[in-house]
Amino acid sequence: MIRKFFSILFPIAVLAAGCSQLEEPAPGAPETPAGSPLMTKSVNSAEAAQAGTLLLYLDEEVALKLAEGEGTPEWDQACEELGVEYVEKLFPRTDDELSRKYGLHRWFMVSFPENQEVVEVAESMAKLNSVTGIQFNTTYERKFGSDGPIAWKPFEGRGYGEFNLPFNDPMLVDQWHYINNKDMSVALTSRTGADINVKNAWGLTAGDPRIIVAVCDEGVKYTHPDLADNMWVNKGEVPGNGIDDDNNGYIDDIYGANTTATGKPAGNPMDDHGHGTHVAGVIAGVNNNIGVVGVAYGAKIMSIKAGMSSGYFNQSDIAEAILYAHANGADVINMSFGGAASSIAVQDALATAYTRCVLVASAGNSGMPNEPADYYPIPLPNYPAALTYVLGVMSVNEAGVESAFTNWDVTAFNGVEYELYAPGESIMSTLPDDRYGYLSGTSMACPNLAGVVILLRQYVVENFPNIANDNCKVNDMVNCLMMSTADIALSTNGLPYFVRKQGAGLANLMNSIHTPAYITAYDRNGNAIDKAKLELGDDPQKTGVYEMSFAIN
Repeated sequence: MIRKFFSILFPIAVLAAGCSQLEEPAPGAPETPAGSPLMTKSVNSAEAAQAGTLLLYLDEEVALKLAEGEGTPEWDQACEELGVEYVEKLFPRTDDELSRKYGLHRWFMVSFPENQEVVEVAESMAKLNSVTGIQFNTTYERKFGSDGPIAWKPFEGRGYGEFNLPFNDPMLVDQWHYINNKDMSVALTSRTGADINVKNAWGLTAGDPRIIVAVCDEGVKYTHPDLADNMWVNKGEVPGNGIDDDNNGYIDDIYGANTTATGKPAGNPMDDHGHGTHVAGVIAGVNNNIGVVGVAYGAKIMSIKAGMSSGYFNQSDIAEAILYAHANGADVINMSFGGAASSIAVQDALATAYTRCVLVASAGNSGMPNEPADYYPIPLPNYPAALTYVLGVMSVNEAGVESAFTNWDVTAFNGVEYELYAPGESIMSTLPDDRYGYLSGTSMACPNLAGVVILLRQYVVENFPNIANDNCKVNDMVNCLMMSTADIALSTNGLPYFVRKQGAGLANLMNSIHTPAYITAYDRNGNAIDKAKLELGDDPQKTGVYEMSFAIN
């Protein structure tokens, strides 16, 4: 429900009140006056805040009234005085029990003239008793390694026969990140086996069309010949009729949604840059004897345009995109973006999505640690990748060496965590206008790992029917298998990665399939059964007496 206000703009009164200790504003951010009510209610800094919008967490009573298009005298007066133009729910559909559990129905976004000072508007909103939390609508960025022009090549590729490749997609030979045969035409430093080890795994698992991966990015060129057949289709929507047929809050969301649209939520997630199209091709490009092939070429791609062509993602759009993915059946969510600020609204959406989705995000390209280490006293954690329930993905090159640009993990399995490495340099994939090209960055490592997640998830479901219908247990087991069977990544000097550079290592799909997973199991009384050993392919009934959960030992 969107409430629109027509009013005369009045000056904003900034009032003082008691405060408690909160995060200090970052250098260069607008100052929050000491002793202001905003100090007790703001959850982040105003640095890089989007002009003209604020995210508000409201008390239950007012949230329910606004959702019905009503208000309160205090609320309406404040909106009139501040020149508020729109008040809308951050998440269009929050009627289900899970959304209420995580308080998603209490998040609203207010829009006001961009010439209004955002901190002053926040100060005035903080005076209201109904406002319990305020988040500045800051931005994240896409995470590929160069701002230079995209290196692209024409439709033709080299012959595949001499490399003994499983398919005849002509550019598969350029996708070293799947099958690295030390092809010197890719790079002089190529090392056999420095890949995700997917070639033989394709004979066991290729991705099921029932598995949906949400690409939260800048959109996807869903008409690309190497993507079109693998696009998810919303069967509850009638294309082009301008109606929200399935009543999910989005009009004509056939292949996904556009959460960056102003006014009514839109359903056209077309790519207007190329980044999202490239990511989608890595994950699930079609195996059709042309162009490239994706890691999980049998899965379906849900496109959600949460970022602008400039490469910036507003946190309000990200939060909405994550909830759309969850609500519409995504099993995996790929997030090739990030930033230094941890958003509470985004975390609420991610916590909801985690109940059914594997969450994968890029670690970032600043070459920085996520915690203080060595000669890096000031860390730069990248969110959402650094969250413990999100798989944070770092990058290696074609020699299996840690990329110079990648952010890296300091302490394994703690509260600020990147989990795994994947190939992220000179990655060949799809681009708009039916093109193909190379990109580098943790943005490219992220979809490589997302593809591995899809294939491993399918394999677990097919081989462990006793947990197949429990998304949380399946996802926990997938995470456990990947992190307990990864290869050692190399540091930038070519030696086994330094102790300070933690994480589980380079993702290896065949290792994950064939190596036993050591897990901790719990019986129905909550008693731990240490180092229970399960092998994929074993009789799943052996574990049928237990309610299983999984963790790294």
